[in-house]
Amino acid sequence: MFRARLGERVQEGRNNTLAEELATLPDYSDKHPAQFAFLHLQRVIWNEARQYQLKKNVGIDFCHAVVAASYGSLITLDNQWKRRVLAIPKPHRLAKVFNRAEIDQLVDELEAFEPAVTGLTTPI
Repeated sequence: MFRARLGERVQEGRNNTLAEELATLPDYSDKHPAQFAFLHLQRVIWNEARQYQLKKNVGIDFCHAVVAASYGSLITLDNQWKRRVLAIPKPHRLAKVFNRAEIDQLVDELEAFEPAVTGLTTPI
């Protein structure tokens, strides 16, 4: 389903016709981060349609990028999807994105996190 939807966006981009729901995109909202990422990533794909060919797993990759960026803090994506998530206009509170070459930076970020306060009085 998502591959078909993205295929429509690619075709719209090649025809230079923007879908109505992508003409005016919403501002970031903590209540609807996935809607924000979903629409903005479609717009990114529309913008790069002339150089973009749909791959077999594009629908799955799209869903992973939307959910991870919307609800994660630190995420890893391949270079292509990292670039797309970074193309979403700010301000927003989407996840910080890393690629394979940045794993050491990701580990540094993870080590810098403060432990969560769980309310437990004894360690598990």
